This record gives sequence, C-alpha cells and structure tokens, in this order.
Amino acid sequence: MSLNKCPVCFKELSGEEVCPECGAKVSKIAEVDNCLPLFTVVGGRFEIGTIAARDKYCVEYYAFDKENNDVCRVTEFFPQQGAVRAEDKVTVVPLEEHMKDYKFSFRRFKERTAILEQHSNLEAIIPLRKSFAENETYYYASDVVKGKTLRSYTNGAMKAAEAFEMIKPVVTALGVLHNAGIIHRGVSPDTIIVTDGGKLVLTGLEFARDCMSRSELTVMLKSGYSAPEQYGSSGQGPWTDVYGICATIYWLITGSTPPDFFEVQENKDALVDLSSMAYGITAEQNNAIMKGLKIKAEDRWQNVTELEKALYEGINSVSAPSEDNSVKNTVSKEQKKDKPPYAIIGAAAAAVIIIIALILLL
Repeated sequence: MSLNKCPVCFKELSGEEVCPECGAKVSKIAEVDNCLPLFTVVGGRFEIGTIAARDKYCVEYYAFDKENNDVCRVTEFFPQQGAVRAEDKVTVVPLEEHMKDYKFSFRRFKERTAILEQHSNLEAIIPLRKSFAENETYYYASDVVKGKTLRSYTNGAMKAAEAFEMIKPVVTALGVLHNAGIIHRGVSPDTIIVTDGGKLVLTGLEFARDCMSRSELTVMLKSGYSAPEQYGSSGQGPWTDVYGICATIYWLITGSTPPDFFEVQENKDALVDLSSMAYGITAEQNNAIMKGLKIKAEDRWQNVTELEKALYEGINSVSAPSEDNSVKNTVSKEQKKDKPPYAIIGAAAAAVIIIIALILLL
C-alpha cells in the first residue's frame, strides 16, 4: 500500500517505504479487518492511523488531533467476539447472541471513561482529551506519554525521602481512582512511566483489565508485585493495589523486588524489614510499607488513602539522617575553626587560675 502520510506520526511522505521521521515501516502497514480504515476522521477532529494496541474489548489507534495539531491516541470500544463492522467498515454492529454482554461492557466502558476524564487533572493519570459516541460505539482520545518505565529509569536503591517524594503523585492518583471505583490490579515499576519531563504516570488502566476473567488475570501476574489474593479465589479490591504500590516502593528504595508470597509463606524471614536496608526511612514509613505487604488482605491497609496518610503525615520533617549529621558535623567543625578571640582568652585565663591554685596548695 502506497501512502502519502505516515499512519503513525502523520508526517507527509514522498513514496518512502520507511518513515524518515518515526522509522515506521510504512510499506508493511495495511488496513486490518474489523478496524477503522486508515485516515478515517472520528469525533470531528481525530484522524485515525494504524493500530497501536488491541485487546478483547478495545482497539487503540495512533491518531492525529486536527484541533491541537499533534499526535494522540484514540481508543474505540469494539469487543472482538461481540461485534462486527457494517458494510461501511466504520459502524459497529453488536452480535445478537452477545447482546447482553455487549450492553453491559459498553455501559462499564462509558462509566470508566467518564471517571478517567473527570480526573485527567491528576498528575499521574494520562489526560483524556475528549470522549464521544459515534458509529454506534464509544471513543476516547488521550495524550501520548513519552518516557521510560520506572524500572528502566532507575535501578532502585534510592534515598527514602527522595523515593517517597517521587512516587507520591502515583499514590495520590491510586487513592482517587479507588474512591471512584477503579482498581488497577497491576501496579509495578513496569506500569509506571517516567516522562521526558520527569513526571511519573500510571499506565495499565485499560478497560479490558477490569473485565478479564480470573484465568486471564492470572496470566498477567507479576512475581513480587501481585498480591496473594490475585493467585487464588479471594476477593480483590483497593487492598490489592496497596500491595502493588508498597512492593514498588520497596523496590524503589532497596533495589530489590520483594519475595513473592509463596516464599514468605515458606520462610517468614524471607521479606527483610525495610528499615534494615533503607537509607533515611522513618519508623512510621517502614511500618506502613511492611503492613502493606502483609499476606492476608485484611491485615493490610484497606485502601491507598489510608496508606498515603501513614506515609506522608509529617513527611516535611523527614530527611536522611546521614545528610543531617553531615550538615551538623560541618557546622560544628566550622564553629570550632571560627571561635572568637574572647573565647580563646577566657579558656587561657581559666587555665592560669587552675595552675595558681595548685601552687598555693603546695
């Protein structure tokens, strides 16, 4: 297929097989069955490119925002087993035998989109530009986040004060999402992006994760970060994300992934207390993280808002002890260097008096 525009970055082409701007192999990009045709415009402003990602319920496209004049992403609700395209290749037609599930999932998709759109002002959430109904389905457009995963950005082993300050926007965002009824279920250093601007953004909030069966979710488990209840039949909730974010903070401070709960069950000492490895952590912060890593869900913080309060209450008074000590030591050394003359004279006079007193006694 010969294209005059790259369907990834939307730069003009002059017959190139590889886009000189983004490196996309344009000559190998073709339209995909049951997906929107290339360069279709939806929402009155979003020009659709090739597929960026796809799951059971949604298709995410590279897109160009004609209003903002930049590249973004557009996500379309299109359950692969529950719908087909009409003859126009654009309109979505639900299959009669899946109509009940389709309507239920469609409603949940709209509700979830509304929540994410409402909280797009949160620093650690990918902003949504617009959501809209069209082609008998529903869409939302979101910003493109450029950066590295937290794991790629750092190898952990950070000072506690720096780590807590860095991760705070993600903790806050999780608390807000929990209050709105959204659970992530996959928090780890691999689902947090450090943007080119230095901000942390939580990814992995795809709608499909919220609708997956237990067997599908089990495939996505991440050793050391997935909560014990995710391996079995126990109920999941905000406490599940408490485990994930605490495990992430543990790694961020120590550089070591916490042992998974199988190891901890076999050896209760497998999970080393954070205070023995962390640099500058307070007792309260240590206890808060260790509580968040408890095997039994009922023993953990029940939501991230509780965890956030335990971690950050009085954090302004928290600093790395060795740094404080070095400052104090420096000051004390300087004070010794710069002792005023009268202090030296006073000390000499006192020494003379003591000597005279000893002579008189003799």
